[in-house]
Formats: sequence, structure tokens, C-alpha cells
Amino acid sequence: MSFHQLNRSFNPRSVAVVGASDTPPAWGHAYMYGCTRYGYQGRVYPVNPRREELFGLKCYPSLQAIPDSVDYVICCLAAAKAPDIISACHGKGVKMVHFIAMDFDQDITGETLRRARALGIRILGPNCLGLYNPGAGISFAYDFPRESGKVGLFLQSGGIPNQLVRYAAARGIRFSKVLSYGNGDDINEAELLEYFRDDPETEVIACYLEGARDGRRFFQALRETTVSKPVIVLKAGRSTAGARAAASHTAALSGSQSTWDSALKQANAVQVTTLEELTDMMVAFSFIPPLEGRGLGMIGGSGGRSVLSADAWGEAGFDIVTVPPNVTEEIKRQFPGDDYSWVKNPLDVSAIPLPDLLGGVETVVLQLMGGNPHVDLLAFNIAVEAPFEQEIWTSMLERQVSNALRMKGEVDKPLVMVLPLPAYGSEELDNWRWQVLSRQKTRLVTAHLPLFLSINQAATSVGRLARYWERRNSL
Repeated sequence: MSFHQLNRSFNPRSVAVVGASDTPPAWGHAYMYGCTRYGYQGRVYPVNPRREELFGLKCYPSLQAIPDSVDYVICCLAAAKAPDIISACHGKGVKMVHFIAMDFDQDITGETLRRARALGIRILGPNCLGLYNPGAGISFAYDFPRESGKVGLFLQSGGIPNQLVRYAAARGIRFSKVLSYGNGDDINEAELLEYFRDDPETEVIACYLEGARDGRRFFQALRETTVSKPVIVLKAGRSTAGARAAASHTAALSGSQSTWDSALKQANAVQVTTLEELTDMMVAFSFIPPLEGRGLGMIGGSGGRSVLSADAWGEAGFDIVTVPPNVTEEIKRQFPGDDYSWVKNPLDVSAIPLPDLLGGVETVVLQLMGGNPHVDLLAFNIAVEAPFEQEIWTSMLERQVSNALRMKGEVDKPLVMVLPLPAYGSEELDNWRWQVLSRQKTRLVTAHLPLFLSINQAATSVGRLARYWERRNSL
């Protein structure tokens, strides 16, 4: 199928939910709720022979009873019904059927595919959540962000997309489209990669894979794609136990991990091993432009964090640039004093005299470093270590974030932010400190600054980003 044909399938003008229900937690209820609450502007047709109305909409006993054409069918019935559902699509203009059920055996799969191909219908799934396209107003979760973005995501999973989209959205990521394709009996990872390669709305591609139906086609598409768009790959099933789990989950053949590692490296794909790393790389490619070099200027936070930061960024291949004399001289001019031994890179804020610190001297140092031709990147560790009471601690944190936001518009070098937060919640989220940190995180994310939750996450992610651009430029 051509890009334009597949794109029409991913932008349906009408949706039918077969097995529609108003009884949670049935899938028919979840998809009807999503279609009617997310904001889809196309026509929605609930199909259930036992109901006359659902969610305020006329309910139809079958697909054939719908008086109009239907672009996209979401089937919430058991796998045994799949072949008949395909046959019922005859003459209705159906472009794609999404099967949620996971109990497809070889016979059902074969017959479903045979009938679908005879009618020119594509199948998404089975065993997956389907399509999230904010631009078309369609989503498998009613509360996903409604703004479109530039990240295209496809996943050989049904459960992970919900988690990943939500956590990525909290870091400022917005998606062009997300495809959960499960077993990939028809539309699989190779075709989806080719689709996102050609999609003008997508600038960054990310994927979660358990295997490849057509490895040769997939890696050919990968080599063709990475010359114009970064591709981030989380390959699951790396261990023997993981490969067995993948085979039982989506019938995926994981293949040799060493083969995958070699092929991904040759194709200049960005390989990650956890969902957290996948999210970090989406942040890096979304908000950091191509780096011209590895020179780094940094506010390190306290003394200990400054040392850890220097280690992490150095091990990731960055050059912690020595503070040039002109920076120190300018600081002396703006902040008269007796001791300037603290003007270093990384900058230890705990060593700065208090009046100067309150005057924002650390931001001035970083701005001056940004003007150095040997500095290609700036990093700002928000200092959270101070043992002060709530009012003072909160004021200091807010001041640092305000300075970072002001810097964003005043320096022409990429600025990376590090704000320590619990990645997946905390039993102390009602503590005032976590609440203050959460508010400041929102300010940084809203300003589209690349935000990382730890020093190592920032250094590792930006290091991978730099390697991608270096290899792409060399190729």
C-alpha cells in the first residue's frame, strides 16, 4: 500500500465500533468512550444488535445496516468473529479494521487475512490498542493530549502505549501519530517505518519492537530513514527469558541480539534498552538541535553534584571547557568582590558568595560561557540541595527556573535542564517539596526546554544524540 493509501486509513472520516457497549471495563465501552469524549469530529457508528442507542448515538445491528460508508472499523469481539467481520465490510468502503482480541490462532488469522486481501482491506493488529492521531481527533485513550507534535511512535504492544504516551507527554512530547500494532499480521513494523519515513508531519521516529516479520525489509527501510530522520529503537526480548515472553505475547521471533545490535549500529539507529531511555531520547531529539561539537558549559549545582556532573558528561564524550579569562574579568566587573576562585566549569553554586548568588551571578557565568566559540552546549542543574525552610527554598528554586527561562531567549546555544524528580511518582507526592518541584517542572516543559530527571539521564541521552548527528554527517 502506498503512503497516501495508508495515510487515508490513519485519518478516517468515519469509525464503526463493533461490539460497542456501555458497560465498563468492556473494550466496546472503552473505545466508544474514547471516540465520543476525545473530540473526534467524524461520524461514529456503534454496532451492537442488542442495543438501539449507545452514548447518545443510534446503534446498528451490523456493519451492513449502517447507511453510509465506514473508513475505520474497531472490532471489540472475540477472534472467532474476525473472518465474518471482514466479510461484513463488503461494499462499505472500509479501509482498515483494527482487531483488539489476542486469541487469534493460525486458522483464524489465515482466513481473516485471505478475506481482507480479497476486499482490499488492511488489518491493524490483532492484540493491540490501535490508532492515536491527535490531528484527526482519534485516540484509544480519551485523555491523551489533543495537540499534534513531531514524534511518530509505533509499538508491538498493547499496554505500553498508554504508559509511554502519558509519561512522554508530561515531558512536553507531542505526537504526530502513535500506532499500536500488536501481532502485526498485516501492517507490521517495516511498513510503519516506511510510513513515518515519508510522513511530512513526523520529524522523529520512535519504536518498541519484540521482533521483525520481515527483517530484510525493516533494516533496508531503517538505513533509508536515518539519513533524514532519527529513529530510536527499543528492542525487547534481548534475553532468553525475554525472547520466550515475546514469542508468547505477540508471536514475535526476537532473533539474535548480537545481530540486532550490529544491524542497528550499521543503520545509525539510536538504540535504547528501557522505556525511560526511550522517553529521554524523544525529549533530546525534539528539543535539542543538531550539535556542532562537544564543548560544554555547565551550572553543576552543589559541589557534589558538580563533580558527578563532570564525570557523567565527560564519560559521555563531552569536553568540560575551561572558563576563559574574559568570563572571569566580566564577572569581576559586574560583581565586585575579593574572591573569584569559584568561577569554574562546572560552576559550584554552593561556593558563590550569597549576595552574588541572589543576584543571579550563576546565570551570568553560563551566558558568558555560551558566547565562547568552544562551547556548543549549556547544561543547567537546578540546585535542590539547600537545607532551608519552605519559603526560602521555594524562592531559590523559582529564581533558578526563572533565570533559565530568561536565558533560553538570550543565548543561541542549546540549553539542557536537569531537575531531580521521581520518575514514576513517590509515596511522598503530597510533600510540599515534591509539589514545588512539580510546578517548576511544568514551567520548564511549557517553555519547550529539554528536561531530564537526573544528571546521568541528561548526559547519556545527549551523548547518544551527538553520536547520531556525527555519524549522519560523516555518512
